[in-house]
Amino acid sequence: MKFTVEKDIFKKFPNAKFGGLFILGLNNNRKSENIERILSQYCKSIKGEKNRLNRKKIYTWDNLFLKIGLDSKNITPSHKALLKRAISSGEIPNISPLVNVYNFISLKYTLPIGGHDIDKVKEVVVGQTTGNETFLPMNTEEIEEVPKNEYAYLDKKNQKVLTRNLVWRQADTDKITKETTNVFIPIDDIPGNFGYEEIEKIAMELATIICEELGGKSYFGIVNKYKTKLDSDKLPELQMDPKIPNILLKKRMDVVTDEKKINEVLTKGVKEIFPEKEDLKKLMMSGKRLKLYTGIDPTANFIHMGHIIWMKKLAQFQKLGHEVIFLIGAFTAMIGDPDKQYTREPLTKEKVRQNFKNYKKDASKILDFDWEKNPVQILNNFDWLSRLNLEDWLTVMSKVTMQHILSHDMFRQRIENENPIRLHEVMYPLMQGYDSVHMEVDLEVGGSDQTFNMLTGRILERNILGKEKFVLTLKLLTDNTGTKMGKTTNNAISFKDNPNDCYGKVMSFSDEVTPLAYELLSKKSLSEIEKIKEEIDLNPMKVKKELAFELTTLIHSKEKAEEAATYFQEVIQNQETPDDIPEFRINELADKPILNIIDLLEKTKLVDSRGQAKRLVKQGGVRVNDKKIKDIHIDIKLKEDTIVQAGKRNWVKLI
Repeated sequence: MKFTVEKDIFKKFPNAKFGGLFILGLNNNRKSENIERILSQYCKSIKGEKNRLNRKKIYTWDNLFLKIGLDSKNITPSHKALLKRAISSGEIPNISPLVNVYNFISLKYTLPIGGHDIDKVKEVVVGQTTGNETFLPMNTEEIEEVPKNEYAYLDKKNQKVLTRNLVWRQADTDKITKETTNVFIPIDDIPGNFGYEEIEKIAMELATIICEELGGKSYFGIVNKYKTKLDSDKLPELQMDPKIPNILLKKRMDVVTDEKKINEVLTKGVKEIFPEKEDLKKLMMSGKRLKLYTGIDPTANFIHMGHIIWMKKLAQFQKLGHEVIFLIGAFTAMIGDPDKQYTREPLTKEKVRQNFKNYKKDASKILDFDWEKNPVQILNNFDWLSRLNLEDWLTVMSKVTMQHILSHDMFRQRIENENPIRLHEVMYPLMQGYDSVHMEVDLEVGGSDQTFNMLTGRILERNILGKEKFVLTLKLLTDNTGTKMGKTTNNAISFKDNPNDCYGKVMSFSDEVTPLAYELLSKKSLSEIEKIKEEIDLNPMKVKKELAFELTTLIHSKEKAEEAATYFQEVIQNQETPDDIPEFRINELADKPILNIIDLLEKTKLVDSRGQAKRLVKQGGVRVNDKKIKDIHIDIKLKEDTIVQAGKRNWVKLI
């Protein structure tokens, strides 16, 4: 079959593009409970959300209809009519498996999708009528005359209109029936709401569901002003995405409504829940499957302790059967969450891409992305934030007040200190907040330091979608002075840390912090942690060793954790020098046999920076041949077999 869009269409609508999906050899007479279920669930999930009708993907079509002289109050785009029905009643008619699929995709992505039986028509053309065509409305026998110059889907050979006014009413001529085996599904994006990759993604989802449930092979291409024709015989076969059936078609596990388990999830490590904890608990007890997420901006190339905290919370929700999204903030990372003191240096696209390259591998140690019963999805906010234009952002900005933005303690402190605030930084909370709108989530989970941004998303989702979003904030791991433990305090546990460092950093936690560390980082229940609080006064070393072993096993392996425990016992506790100290050649360090202690620490890579080296020396954390060094200006004689120690866990031997 051939699909052609006349060039005059692109003169009238320069941003238009059409996805052309051909599926051959399907069985539409086959019953599919999976397809019925996903359509029914989606319709129920959007019931009553009238604000959806005000979204861009609706009003751009209304404006397009006005542009061609149509009154959208009387002639409604097909996807708007479908959406109205689903919002009003929470359901739409169950017609046939094939029609159900593209109705589901139409609702999900807010775009018009129809189907043409290509055994009944050999060429479909999008163009203007001549006035000689006829139109047979679906499920009737009354033929209508069509005026000249109407934009429509046409069977030019037989002078028939297949779809009037582009996406209004479809003809009975080539409608989908249970006997349909070959279908052409155009994906209309005449206003230019979608990018090419998005159109292809939508086609992939359509094709995968159809072929998985109804059989057949799929072929895909895109028509635009540069390529106005498609021939199904010349298109390559579309390769199916194996993850889509798992995510959409296979029935997820039932939502767990056990009150004890829900209380644990909503209490352990939790600081606050907005608007109310009891409201969220009631929703979870009802059996509703929540869609929730946490976003991670890839500003560094590794996952660390702070990420472990919220990933463990997401894993709890995953095990209760809720839909969990692991969001990569590739777009927001290029701006950076505003700091209290200064403007962050923007990151390049390439740097961001490099940073999150290994995130899934590391996160898989906590979250199950391949669990057939309930897999965690990975999404990337670059896919939608990069597509928003100025008009879109003006709409988003109109939903939040400047008073709200400037109430952010980050901005307030900058103003008090007379430090500049760049306008792009003001956009960060809106960008992070818009993620909630795009994904239409029920809940966002994050550290308490992200409360403002998450609540901004709550405001946007309510004002744009008319949908309430819960926000669950988690406690931060802080020392006994209230200072957040992290990279600057040299005790942030990273997935890049070797097992000895991972184990040792946990052992460096103060006794006061250890119960909180258990609550945030361990798999122990709240009742078990209460017993730990009693035990830590009697045997703090034993308690910390158990946590160190658990976290080292999580990040590395049980074998590596056992080796790290032995290393800590022999080298740190018993102050023995390890047998396998890394070696550095003296002639590679300096031309002369003397080197300043800071240069020595930096060149032997015992520290990450000169600043860290100076801090370690001043704190008495550096030894040369077991002699403590406290002067940052001292020079060290470079002799063979000299042993340099930085902190409790890092050693080198000069050779």
